[in-house]
Amino acid sequence: MVQLVTNPSLKVRLIEGSVHGAIGGEVVISGEGVDKSMSVLITEARDGGYSGNYTIRTMYKIYLNYRSILDISTALNGTGFLEAVIIDGSSDSPASALYSSSTGLGGGNAIGYSWNNFNLRESYTGFASTYIGDNSLLSFYLTSIDPSSSLQTTQRSFGKYINATPMLESSVVSSKFSLYDLTMKVADTSQIINSEYVQVNSEIMSIESYSEDTLYVKSRKMYDTMNQLHIQEDNLYFLDVNRIFNSSFGENQFGGLDQFRCFAVVNDSDDFILSGLEIATRGWDGVGKSNFSFFVEVPWVESFTTTAINGSFDFFDVDEIDYLSYVNSPGPGEDLIALFIDQMVSFIGGENDGQQRIIVSFSSDLNRFFLNEDLPYQVGVGDQVLFHTSPSSTSYTGTSDPRPMNNNVYSEEIEIKDGQSLSLDGLNRAHDNDLLPGDVLYLWIKRSLAKTSTVSDEMPSLDFLYTMG
Repeated sequence: MVQLVTNPSLKVRLIEGSVHGAIGGEVVISGEGVDKSMSVLITEARDGGYSGNYTIRTMYKIYLNYRSILDISTALNGTGFLEAVIIDGSSDSPASALYSSSTGLGGGNAIGYSWNNFNLRESYTGFASTYIGDNSLLSFYLTSIDPSSSLQTTQRSFGKYINATPMLESSVVSSKFSLYDLTMKVADTSQIINSEYVQVNSEIMSIESYSEDTLYVKSRKMYDTMNQLHIQEDNLYFLDVNRIFNSSFGENQFGGLDQFRCFAVVNDSDDFILSGLEIATRGWDGVGKSNFSFFVEVPWVESFTTTAINGSFDFFDVDEIDYLSYVNSPGPGEDLIALFIDQMVSFIGGENDGQQRIIVSFSSDLNRFFLNEDLPYQVGVGDQVLFHTSPSSTSYTGTSDPRPMNNNVYSEEIEIKDGQSLSLDGLNRAHDNDLLPGDVLYLWIKRSLAKTSTVSDEMPSLDFLYTMG
């Protein structure tokens, strides 16, 4: 489990005598996602307090997203009726990751002037982005056309975030870059080649020009991102606008033109279960542009580790596999074992440590997996074998629909327009609609070219909504 810091990161209280008629105040955090906010509740006595009747009202409210703890503290101290103190050196951490550890009074009775304490989870204390920390739990990897590409964005959203690759391993922001600055100091720009965009944390910016150690920013918060505070040592990426979609289309059965791209959506966390996952669409105007839709492909097998009880150079035996926990399809285990064919496995520990092979066949009598080529050493009793998540269906050119060619589990196809959503319920996943650490989903984006369309770098948006367990 993730440990909590021992001491609060921020404490806030109402200044006694600062609000006429108030006899106390309480500070609370409420809401989720973009609606997460901190509110100040004021308790006031009716009739001067003689009747014993009190009223509670919200006097002040501030939203926490896209703000650091320092931003919130500065705003609270600037009200004239609140005192805020930062401790534990977490001023650059995201305010949206704060949670209430204790209130001055408890029970919702905002009477008195005690401190209200707010904590950060330990894993967020070193997080220097103002964007909410838990969004970095999901990663998106392009598996079709360019399998090595990763979308370097820390947001819960996919789309309108151009594909990013590291500009340089050591390239970082070299000084603080505020919400409205247009001149960014960086460690090195030597490998920027005709790049029009850069990304720091989850903000995308267009670039006017650059010199040896300076970027001159033309526009902030591009592609529906938000302008943020960036600090020294934040990673800097250059962006390529032409790596997701291109001008190659395939003709479908109705004479229309389609394009398909597949992305692996991965829970990259070590500790968190992402529960109740739902994929929600934003508004998208398809008039004169491409039409977009999406569907989800569920891998046959989730990643898991097992132990070899016997083996040789080209096979290994296992005792038993927990099909209910790892296989995303109903049916008896003997029928399901064929789903492991073409599965990649890695050997952990032992003489074959780090070796990877592909499973080519299986003997149900012996629980024996046969490998595509010999290992350097015989598999030993007790060697650990990591089964990787089953690969996605293939659309090598990106112009053909993968569904008619495979028997994998697919969701319904959802048109990308405002208010549409898709949950994982009913897709026969072993983990239902939860993503456990290391779990993978395959997100397919279908682009259909309208008659009036022209090829562009347009990309719709999809939000991945979940709660953390």
